[in-house]
Amino acid sequence: MARRYMANYMLCRRALRIRCSSAFAKETERFAQSIGCEQLFRTLSFRYLNRKRERDEEKADRKDEKRKREEEEEKPRRKSLAGVDLSYLDDEKPIGSYDPDEAWPTGKANESDEAVRCICGALEEDGEMLQCDGCHYWLHNDCVGLNSVEAPDEYLCDFCSGKIPSNRPSTDVLLKHRPDYSYKGCEYYKALVNSYGLQVRLNETIYVEKFSGEEHKKALKKAIEVSETAATEKRKLKKQKKTTDTLAPRLFSRKNVGIMRVERLFVTADGQRWVFGLYYARPHETFRDPNKSFHPNEVLCCVKMYDTLPLDSIAGRCAVLSAKTWCKGRPIIPKLYSKDLLFCEYGLHEKARMIKKLAENEHYFVNQQPYVFQTYGKKREIKRTLQPFLLSPNAKLCIGSPSPASCSSQTPNKNVFERGESAIDKENLKKRGIDRLSLIVDRIKRKSAHATQRSKETDD
Repeated sequence: MARRYMANYMLCRRALRIRCSSAFAKETERFAQSIGCEQLFRTLSFRYLNRKRERDEEKADRKDEKRKREEEEEKPRRKSLAGVDLSYLDDEKPIGSYDPDEAWPTGKANESDEAVRCICGALEEDGEMLQCDGCHYWLHNDCVGLNSVEAPDEYLCDFCSGKIPSNRPSTDVLLKHRPDYSYKGCEYYKALVNSYGLQVRLNETIYVEKFSGEEHKKALKKAIEVSETAATEKRKLKKQKKTTDTLAPRLFSRKNVGIMRVERLFVTADGQRWVFGLYYARPHETFRDPNKSFHPNEVLCCVKMYDTLPLDSIAGRCAVLSAKTWCKGRPIIPKLYSKDLLFCEYGLHEKARMIKKLAENEHYFVNQQPYVFQTYGKKREIKRTLQPFLLSPNAKLCIGSPSPASCSSQTPNKNVFERGESAIDKENLKKRGIDRLSLIVDRIKRKSAHATQRSKETDD
């Protein structure tokens, strides 16, 4: 009886293991009835389905954990600023205290220059162009919504006709061709204006606020879900009305902002405005290497470190040039303060923890025509003398601790800074290492002696 039960049990187990569809399950159940163990089959089937459900839940949990872990790795990390010298960012002219667009060209251009001044704020040629008969500047056909065939015999741009009263680009410009990767139900733009009257343009570099929480991520996720649902159901949502009154400009310290290259500008179906881009890192935001030197105006491209932020989180403009262009000259438009004129020569690989030089084709194009670019009489040299991880004499000493709370309050010896050594006192570190090693050796000796004594007691 026991052998027959075990044989039937194994047959049912085998049938359950290979079943893959409802039709095959019915066939397997008939097989169980034919051998007289229908109840056994049902019991095993119930257990099988329970185990399968548990395995599926465990698999889903592992996938969720992996996804969260990848998201944590991808999002920008807030580096601890303990033991970091940020004095190179101090300045009397904070971000927002001046308007870089004040230098926007006015009047007429020389026809021989073929100068570009478009409503999108770009100063480079892009596709088919149309010339204004009033100011002789060229504009992008996609931005003005005309081409050479549809254009009137005498065309006046929005600047000359008075549609843009401020004589500088301050309007939204829709992107004619959607990006290859885009959210369903969202509109993409070439230029967008935020609540503070700042026109944000594609491919330019900007200062952005640093967010500590994840509230903007939740708001973005909800806005995208609403947009995709509205696009699927083919219904229009009531958009948030954009206020006509611009808010007063805000002032920001360069220590409290991040640097981003704009790659996408879009508006969700409910009217919320967003910017998507790639981050750049300041010297103090890189890996802690006391021997690494930088230039105060140098930044590093954070490879594959992207983020999406509200458009109103943009604090101001800056320019990130290639090292070659930065040495050659500077842009006239927009007119930027020297602290906001930066250059990038290396890329920062966060996961691989390495710094690699960028190729020539990885730098963004900058128009170097005389009407928008000033060439220096003599090329500048890049002198990398900044070491942000060397403490100033008044700073607190942190030895092997990344958190500010665990920093020692005593001031390092001035001779350390006179010799130009690292903020981490090498002599103390070496002494601590020797002491730690001696403790480990003593512990091993005690364990060895204890084991020898136990073996002797066992033999006795």
